[in-house]
Amino acid sequence: MLNVNRSQLQRYGVAVLSVGLALLLTILLGGLIQPKILILFFAAVTVSAWFGELTGGLAATGLSIVAIAYFFSPPLYSLAINSNADRFQLITFGLVGLLISSLNSDLRNSKRRTRTTFARLQTSEERYRQILDTSYEGIWLLNTELRTEYANQRLAEMLGYSLEEMQ
Repeated sequence: MLNVNRSQLQRYGVAVLSVGLALLLTILLGGLIQPKILILFFAAVTVSAWFGELTGGLAATGLSIVAIAYFFSPPLYSLAINSNADRFQLITFGLVGLLISSLNSDLRNSKRRTRTTFARLQTSEERYRQILDTSYEGIWLLNTELRTEYANQRLAEMLGYSLEEMQ
């Protein structure tokens, strides 16, 4: 029995829908975009890689190659590719699709790591502030213009001011 979860279904569903839409638009707009039929398929790969991550982008790349070979490369309605120029075009498309998918995946992973690191940094800063605020020593941080950046409650008590007056 197939074990397919919702995430996989969405990934591959976006790939199938975006390539199907690119194919439909390319057929409908054939005369307008004729020498550049790959443009809409690149868009399909990009959208699939964005929403479906690496596997979605790779699936869209593979589906696009099959669609381009079948519908637009002579002999039409066949997966046989007789022309070296068509082979080169499909190989180049596949490599660019792989590049788009991997770059999107790297971007998504970098954003995920950045969010995680930022959350850890915020937790660390809160912990640091708690330590400073509960310290028995007076702590006073000044900037280069000798203006108060931070003062803890203990320092304010030692000097006879409120924290608001020291800021």
